[in-house]
Amino acid sequence: MKELDEKVITKLNIVKKFHKASLEETMEKLSNPGTGWYHLYTFDVTCADPVLYVACEEEEIVLLLIDIGGFRGKALSAEALLSVRQIFHFFRENQKDMIVRFVYDTEGKGMEKEPESGEIVLEHIRQLGAVIREYQSSILAVQGLLVGSWGEMHDSKFLTKTWLIKLAKEMLEATDYQCDLAVRKPAQLRSIAEQLGKKAKKKLTLFNDGIFGSGTDLGTYGSGPEVRMRELSWIEENLKDCYIGGEVLAAQDVTGLVCVDGKRAEADFGQMHISYLNSVHQKELLDSWKKGKMMWQQRQVSAYEYLGAHLGYRFVVQDVRWKKGSLQIRIENTGFANLCEDAVCRLQICTEDGKTERIIETDPKKWECHKENILEIRLAKEEQKKGTSCLLQLFRKKDGRSIRFANQGAEDGVLLGKF
Repeated sequence: MKELDEKVITKLNIVKKFHKASLEETMEKLSNPGTGWYHLYTFDVTCADPVLYVACEEEEIVLLLIDIGGFRGKALSAEALLSVRQIFHFFRENQKDMIVRFVYDTEGKGMEKEPESGEIVLEHIRQLGAVIREYQSSILAVQGLLVGSWGEMHDSKFLTKTWLIKLAKEMLEATDYQCDLAVRKPAQLRSIAEQLGKKAKKKLTLFNDGIFGSGTDLGTYGSGPEVRMRELSWIEENLKDCYIGGEVLAAQDVTGLVCVDGKRAEADFGQMHISYLNSVHQKELLDSWKKGKMMWQQRQVSAYEYLGAHLGYRFVVQDVRWKKGSLQIRIENTGFANLCEDAVCRLQICTEDGKTERIIETDPKKWECHKENILEIRLAKEEQKKGTSCLLQLFRKKDGRSIRFANQGAEDGVLLGKF
């Protein structure tokens, strides 16, 4: 009986010996790769030695609008392609994730500025594809197919179904299917996917530079608000694994500008899986969010602060339990979108003798937004010694950049607890 009591006591001690750390969520905007606000940088490849600068160091993403309109009637020169390489090299060296859009027009005159011949557009895509391949590890997405006003895929003679498929096929092949291709409308994406098949479908995503600008987001979603609702439901269900973003706009009616509030934006961004937004445009709507309030963790914050903090993925360790020799970790993605790139999850075990690290078999891309995920990690007996602490870390696979958890004090990983 005494032996049995000792076993029970020993077992109870094992159950109680892990002390969970405080796991409070931070209210900071995290600087994680592939998420957040961006600045727009415009360059003209006819200008030698482009002026290169970073407008906001805190932003992880840049959108590069590269004007090739000076070559609308001929192939891109070696000097122009060198200029593109210089631009890409600069932002890669500054560790910025690039969204790239090549355009013929920067004035809203798409039909006037684009080439007369589609063969010129195809040749430009082939030339640019070679440069994109060189820098693909730093490029989140290529937006558009060169044509239309501001490259936004409207106001162009090359957006018939035939030309749409032809240009998309050329871009995907020119980039060797290594970069995501973002098109403006869900209908365009479906047309391309239907014609080019599964391989193309995996590399297609959306950008929307008319978010909230009208009942159809300025024509992005067909002919009326009802169509918009259906398209948002389609995006929510079918485009969970790609980076989506754009620009927000205030709608215009007879009384003036109409700005959607933070709650409406939160709901729509969740359906759209929004990862990135322009931090400057449109000023009137962004300013209204800075003045508007939303509740977050029982506190009032500005809508701008709340929405910005939830762009993309946002992983919070909500709870840790010790059960039968394993850590059971509950992780919630409270962001608007999923992580869309491969990542490595690592457990760091700290003892009096030093640190050891091991890779955890899990796929963080499956930690879906608005869902809780259970991660179970079994520990060996020697990893359960008194004084041992456990730290959970996450890194982007392609470049080793840290992905921070949204817990307080989790700069180098989130402390799970201590034995």
